[in-house]
Amino acid sequence: MANVTERTRLAEVAQDLGPLDGPVAAAGISCMTPVVRDSDSFFDEILGADLTGPWNTVRAFLPKLGPGGRIVLVSSVLGRFGVPSYGAYCAAKHGLLGLAKALALELIDRGIVVNAVAPGRVDTEMAKTGIRQIAATTRQTEAQFRAKAQAAVPVKRFFQPEEIAHGVAWLLNPANTMQVGQCLNFDGGVVQT
Repeated sequence: MANVTERTRLAEVAQDLGPLDGPVAAAGISCMTPVVRDSDSFFDEILGADLTGPWNTVRAFLPKLGPGGRIVLVSSVLGRFGVPSYGAYCAAKHGLLGLAKALALELIDRGIVVNAVAPGRVDTEMAKTGIRQIAATTRQTEAQFRAKAQAAVPVKRFFQPEEIAHGVAWLLNPANTMQVGQCLNFDGGVVQT
């Protein structure tokens, strides 16, 4: 186990492994970081885990990948648009999309394919915390905010982690030879680009 912000520890973990087929950089944290409040430490922490962390992960495990290897970076639907008071999270997840595109072009000549995914709201503790924070800020109950958030999704629901895992598995599948430097939206139709 390693914290993605600890480069030395990640390198140690990678060194103990044999060849890899496809690391998935999925670690992430989130909280509100309104620019009008002193949230600088949270901003730095989120960018460290959610943007620098995937960079560190790729750097540590890249030597374990050969031709045919795959890398998947986990962004977010918030990497596709902005949300008030979530500047750090949005910035990190937007940055991951650029990182995926750059790494895809850099590594394709080595036979390594890089892509990203942008999940919508997934039923996780992090999502539940976000719902609590936004509900409190907007003076709604958690149930009220969740109902509004689900209504904004064309399929009218949040997602289970297993659903995202199926999409990531497709990107890791050697049969997937056409997607390079792409971001697949797993958001139930919120973003249609």
